[in-house]
Amino acid sequence: MILLVTSSPMARRCAAAITQTVGEKVLVAASVRRAATLLRSLEFSALVVDQPLVEADARGAEVLLSRAGTAIPVSVNLSISAAERVARDVQAGLWRRVLEQQIALRAVRQQLNAQLNDPLTGILLSSQLALAEPALPPAVVEKLRSVYEQAMLLKSRLQSAGS
Repeated sequence: MILLVTSSPMARRCAAAITQTVGEKVLVAASVRRAATLLRSLEFSALVVDQPLVEADARGAEVLLSRAGTAIPVSVNLSISAAERVARDVQAGLWRRVLEQQIALRAVRQQLNAQLNDPLTGILLSSQLALAEPALPPAVVEKLRSVYEQAMLLKSRLQSAGS
């Protein structure tokens, strides 16, 4: 769902063009206050803000951006842009959002792999060395094998998530 913040008479036409182009429902807020209320209660994929409306209320624009959550902000000017142009800008913003999410996810995976790889290798090595001891009670061997198998499973999942 997309939130369009504008008091322009072109709001409905622009909302229809956005819906037709990106295939998402568009809610229109005619004021910054109404938009802030909607952002508090609903999730949006994009926050489309008409520049003249927020230029008249700079503090309100800050509030909107602080409440946008994961919505990609898209700044437009409905007084000089056609509805189809605004729809294309929103679509580009949504593509940029997907790309940024993929990049962030890849970075998290790499960081997680880097942080867990050394301790995991240590657990695998220690459990293998402990299992090589000749005089271990069978119950301890069983628990060490379980630790080893769980560590191997974790290593396998990390490797598949990193690829």
